Amino acid sequence: MGRVHIDGMRPVAAVREPVRLACARACSPTRRPRFRELRTTPLPALRRAEKRHNPRMVFPAP
Repeated sequence: MGRVHIDGMRPVAAVREPVRLACARACSPTRRPRFRELRTTPLPALRRAEKRHNPRMVFPAP
């Protein structure tokens, strides 16, 4: 089963990596602090995005 998964994911990985690198290169240096904030403090950033763009963020109850 694992072999089937690996074979199935190979095309996805082949596409994902070049796209990720292109996005990283295209990222404006002025936006990098914002991305850093999203990585280090995701919940406050998600709440601000929720207020600004109006999606409803929902988290499963433990």
